[in-house]
Amino acid sequence: MSAEEKQKHTGEEAVKGIVVFDLDGTLLCTHIHVCRAVHEVLALHSLPDVEDERIRMHIGEDSTTFLRAIAPDCRDFQLLKKDFRKVEREYLAKEGQLYKGVPEVLAQLRKEGFQLWICSSGSVEYSTVALKRGGIEKYFDEILSARDYESKSHALHIKLSLTPCRNVIVVGDRAGDLEAACKNDLPFVGARYGYGTENEKKHMFFAADTPFAVYSWVVRITLFAQIYEELRKRPVVKCIVSMELIHPGRACLRMIFLSF
Repeated sequence: MSAEEKQKHTGEEAVKGIVVFDLDGTLLCTHIHVCRAVHEVLALHSLPDVEDERIRMHIGEDSTTFLRAIAPDCRDFQLLKKDFRKVEREYLAKEGQLYKGVPEVLAQLRKEGFQLWICSSGSVEYSTVALKRGGIEKYFDEILSARDYESKSHALHIKLSLTPCRNVIVVGDRAGDLEAACKNDLPFVGARYGYGTENEKKHMFFAADTPFAVYSWVVRITLFAQIYEELRKRPVVKCIVSMELIHPGRACLRMIFLSF
């Protein structure tokens, strides 16, 4: 029996936890390469140029939604999409940049025993190029693309059904990331430094302004989970934890200890 099969059979956790990262706006400072790609492709198709701010507003959306928002009057959308993906990959491979602190945070999480996953709206190929460009591919155990499933939520649901790990944390900057966490009953750390709208940021209960703050939240959430699991094992202590969804994405955690 392999180690993985033994883990599934016994239900033991081989890792401290799993941290599921979105890519664009969470690890990758996407607008740096995307804005250049958009300007070049719009010019190639003789379409009106757009401001960088408009481009940033739609980063994190799937490519079809993104391009229709950028070039709604395009007559040959499939060709535009094909050209954009090609040019985008070229700029990503040459100029893609991570947010400051990302490599250090990932290295520390791996050192402390966490598995790291990517769950992106982009393709696996796109994610792989980005991770290689940033020199962080070695830290990740899984790369999931919403394109291969119904949604990010569905991707996580399927993948998590194959792991016995109970401590799973989702990190992202857009509503789709938050939805993936909520639909799978997972804690969500919001990357406020990413491309989320002000309304999306309001629903980030565990909000991080830097990648280092993401690390801090992961550590605290994990500690809470460990304490809870230990207390559950004690016959003289009842521990009740309730999570109430007050409005989409904002959770209120209440912990009550009843000793007797």
